[in-house]
Amino acid sequence: MNAKTKRIAGLTVLFAALACAGLLISAAFIAKAADTQRALENMYQKSFYDLTANVGNIDVRLSKLMAAGSLETEKNTAAEIWRQANIAADNIAQLPLKHEEMSETVKFLNQTGDFGHSLCKKLNAGQTLTDADRKTVEDLQARCGRANAELLRVSEKLQGDWKISDHVDRGQAGRSGGAAFGDGWADLQIQSVDYPRMIYDGPFSDALEKKGYKAVEGAPEIGGEQAAERIRHILSDMNVSDVKFLGDANGDVETHEFEVRTQKGNYYVQMTVRGAFPVMAQSDRAVGAGKIDAGEAVRLAEKFAAEKLELKDMRGVWVNLFGGAATVNLAPEQDGAVIYPELVKVKVALDDGQITGVEARAYARGHGEDRTVPTARLTEGEALKKVSPRLDVSHIRKAVIPRDGGREALAYEFWASYKDFDYIVYINAETGAEEDILRVIDKNQGNMII
Repeated sequence: MNAKTKRIAGLTVLFAALACAGLLISAAFIAKAADTQRALENMYQKSFYDLTANVGNIDVRLSKLMAAGSLETEKNTAAEIWRQANIAADNIAQLPLKHEEMSETVKFLNQTGDFGHSLCKKLNAGQTLTDADRKTVEDLQARCGRANAELLRVSEKLQGDWKISDHVDRGQAGRSGGAAFGDGWADLQIQSVDYPRMIYDGPFSDALEKKGYKAVEGAPEIGGEQAAERIRHILSDMNVSDVKFLGDANGDVETHEFEVRTQKGNYYVQMTVRGAFPVMAQSDRAVGAGKIDAGEAVRLAEKFAAEKLELKDMRGVWVNLFGGAATVNLAPEQDGAVIYPELVKVKVALDDGQITGVEARAYARGHGEDRTVPTARLTEGEALKKVSPRLDVSHIRKAVIPRDGGREALAYEFWASYKDFDYIVYINAETGAEEDILRVIDKNQGNMII
């Protein structure tokens, strides 16, 4: 090979090396850009979801203020409206919106927060809410409710492949086509000229739980084989073919874990080591078209609790229909009061009535043979006077309800409505304090069993 040929070959190798290096550098820049894009999208989505949660909380607290019957509830709720509105305004500032796109929404949130602050000062000064104050609360709630619905609409889009960062308005519709992200705020601008906690699945279904598992404390330890026999009894209507021990788990309570094969699908089951109590069972089978109604589902759930779980005096207190199944909340009654701290959830398939799920941790934590129900110091009529006169009460019963810190309280439970909202109000039967206000979100999907 002569010198000229060698130089050409050397240059060819050099150019090839430079090309490879260029490709590697380009790939590195592309990867870094992709990482930056993902980080930016994650930041946008976090701010958006936080904003949606904040606006939803403001909506709920405004509706609680409409139904509040005590000064303490009004003070706490007004303070929360002020706090949540300030947080929501901060979250909007983190989104890729132009000043003109966000200004009216920020103004609305600031005005709502200022209004909550002014109510706090008024109530702390010993004054009461005027009719004009209450009218403003209702107007703000209506606007906030519409804004919340619009935000939830955008949230649904984010569940798929739609990304905020692909629809940032940079003089055109966005990198992937379609409407820019800022265009979705047009409806919100019009709006801008518990609080009752929202409940879908029944009162205190997500209540703070006590520490420890009172129902199985002191019970003997049960081995895996005995626990498996207990499972065969509980699921005997499902024609159990095999119970496979998966091992032990040591979470907030020690449990044996099993996979159970039946002719109606497989179940995952957790049984406490002490007492072999079924804290959880869940079927994996798909549910077909519904053939039985809510009333029959409640009857089947009560029958299962009595015969298979061997729990006494359990009655349905709430039923929630969703996805072809009914989740029935069961609670015992004692001395005329519903015992919510001992709640058991039973899931019933609406196609054939099969029991497809059990969740009984609350019962295992709260049940004790030594339970006593306090004597009410207030009569039903005296407690009714503590409920806001704006509410139309349709039903009353006594209930033991869970409170923060593992406490419990005897209360009168009032099912009530105001305008288009349904509420459940709890008045302490010993002190007359307004213990809690719950707002029912979808009465067609879930409802109290009276």
